[in-house]
Amino acid sequence: MTAERLFPGIYTQTPPAITYPTEIAPIHWFGNLSLTETWLGHVTGRPFEWKNMFLVHAWTLCYEEQFYFVVGIFLLMAGTRLLPLLVGTTLIIAARWFLGSPNINSGSFFDGRWLFFAAGFAVFYDQVRADRITWLAVRAFLFLGLAWSLRNPSVFLQRTAGIEQEWLLAFGFAWIILLLHRWDQQMASMRILRPLAVCGVMCYSIYLVHWTVVKPIATAMFHNWGGSFLFTLLVTIPACLVATVLVGLLFHLFVERRFMSAPVPLRSRLDPLPAAMIEPQLVNTAAPSSAAPGRKPLSLLSKSLASAEAEQSNR
Repeated sequence: MTAERLFPGIYTQTPPAITYPTEIAPIHWFGNLSLTETWLGHVTGRPFEWKNMFLVHAWTLCYEEQFYFVVGIFLLMAGTRLLPLLVGTTLIIAARWFLGSPNINSGSFFDGRWLFFAAGFAVFYDQVRADRITWLAVRAFLFLGLAWSLRNPSVFLQRTAGIEQEWLLAFGFAWIILLLHRWDQQMASMRILRPLAVCGVMCYSIYLVHWTVVKPIATAMFHNWGGSFLFTLLVTIPACLVATVLVGLLFHLFVERRFMSAPVPLRSRLDPLPAAMIEPQLVNTAAPSSAAPGRKPLSLLSKSLASAEAEQSNR
C-alpha cells in the first residue's frame, strides 16, 4: 500500500497547493476574493477547476460563506423562529440524498455539505434547550447521520476522499462534543490540555496557513526520504504539525489578533442566546425534573461557567 494511499491529504500532488497569480483569470480572482469560486461556474458557464483556486483549501470558506448568508436571511425572515427554517432546509437536503445522490462537488452546500453545519447547530440547540423532544431529536439526527455516512464501508478504502468521509468526521465530532460536554470545565482546567486550548484560540490562523506549510514539507520529505508508514507517522506528520503551529502563531500575533473582538464574558455569551435565537420554550427552572436526562438547567450552567471564568481570572 503506497504512502499516497495511506496519507492522501499529505502526499497527493493534485490539486496543487498554490497557483501562480498570473495564471488566474480576472473572473476567477473575483471568485477567489468573494469566496464564490466553487459555485461561480453555475452563473458564468465555466466549470470549476482546482487550478483557478489561489489557495486550494479556501473551498471550505466558500461553503462557510454560504451558510452565513443563508442563516442571515433566515434570521431576517423569521427572527426568533429560526429553528423551523433550519430543520426544513436540513430535511430537504437530506431527502435529496435518499432519493438519489446529487453531484457532491457542485460547489453549493445543497450537494450535502449543509449537513456538516446541521450537525453543529444540532449540538448548539441541544445545549440551550432542555426539553425531552429536543434531546431525543438531536440524538436521532446525529445517529442517522453517522449511520448514513457508514452505509458503504468500501468508500473508506479508496484513495480519494468522498463526502462519506466528510460526513463521518462531522457527525463523529458532533457526537464527541455532545458526550464530553459535561466535563468541559474539568478539561478546561487541566494543565496538560492548555497547549490545545492555545491552538484553539488561534485555530483560524492555523487553518489559513496550514496548506501552504504542509504541502512543501511533505513533498520534500517524500522525494528525499520516501513515504513509508513509519517515517510519515514519526517524522513527516510531526514536522508538518510543528511548522504549521509556529507559522499559525505568527499569523495570529501579527494579523488575526488585530481584528479580534475583545473577549466576551462567558455568561454574557450564553444568556442572550435564548432570547435572540430560540423559541421561548427553553428552560423550566422551576421544574428541573422535566429536563432531558443528565441536563443542567441553563441558569445553573451559566452560573457554573461564570464561576469557572472568575476562578481563571483570579489565577
